[in-house]
Amino acid sequence: MINDNEKYGLIALHAGSSVQLKPTEIAPGLWAASEPFVMLTPLWREWLGTIRAQQIERCNVFFLVKVRSATPDILDQENLDLENQAWRAYLGLLLSKLFATAEEPLVISGARQGPEVGIRQLVNLPQPIHDALDMLHQLDASHVARAGQLAAALSAYSQASPAGGCWRFTRVVSLYAATRAIKEMVDRIHQYARCLDGLTVPPMRGGTGKNFADRVSLFVGSAHRDLFETLYKLRGEIEHLHENRYLETYDRSVRLQLLKYAGILEYVVRNCIVRVLETPSLWSHFCTTTALEAFWTLPEMKRRALWGPPVDPMEALVGFDEAWLRDGDLGGS
Repeated sequence: MINDNEKYGLIALHAGSSVQLKPTEIAPGLWAASEPFVMLTPLWREWLGTIRAQQIERCNVFFLVKVRSATPDILDQENLDLENQAWRAYLGLLLSKLFATAEEPLVISGARQGPEVGIRQLVNLPQPIHDALDMLHQLDASHVARAGQLAAALSAYSQASPAGGCWRFTRVVSLYAATRAIKEMVDRIHQYARCLDGLTVPPMRGGTGKNFADRVSLFVGSAHRDLFETLYKLRGEIEHLHENRYLETYDRSVRLQLLKYAGILEYVVRNCIVRVLETPSLWSHFCTTTALEAFWTLPEMKRRALWGPPVDPMEALVGFDEAWLRDGDLGGS
């Protein structure tokens, strides 16, 4: 799979998965499999150590990019570029499905010279946690295929970026990915709300929470406007360390409501990011702070035509049964 004098970047993760996939090109230059692309020889087992070697062997979802190189013996920018391309596939997987991993995913980089594939660098990624709203968190082949589509969209979006890049949207995407690894439910609520802040840039005058809810209504429909004003207020209380009002005394109904709020915010953020990535006509509007501020001054009908149908935030709760959760799952005793 990796040929002589080729460098590679590889993402490997151990997740709940029903994927049975031989090495398959799921997007131009991007390969996926449910089996390792790199077989560990005794030399590399010794170099990595038993724990690291077993960690790689436990993985069951892999993404690979590779390129023929004039400098296969040197770890350089070429390797970093390959790692970044593989990272886009992993990000595409995060955007395709809520899932957890049994341990930290791995980024592996190296090259093949002669008969052996070498490992030059191996680092951990933050471990995505399992959201209790989605107990059936098995990955399947459709999620891997979707990851390839979104990786291609991320690449196209990046290539179409204006001089200076698309800092604001890129920041929202990276914040979303980082939040998937945050264990504290209230902190996830805070950060997912910040993601929506990044897409709405609500003005301070006239009440930020009101303006935030008005603008998010474009994404989710006006029927859910009051819900998102409530969520913005909650975000502010968490930011200013007033979450004790919700957590200091255990109340199952309160904890369940927080869980639902976290799930709703995650679902809306994820689908908004995907909507932008898959709609090239939105790219120039959701790129920089200046572009977003101009977008929100457009006539409402034009904004709605550009955005398309609203995301239904209640889809986040479909299939959820609170009877699944014990008090201990919610921080109780």
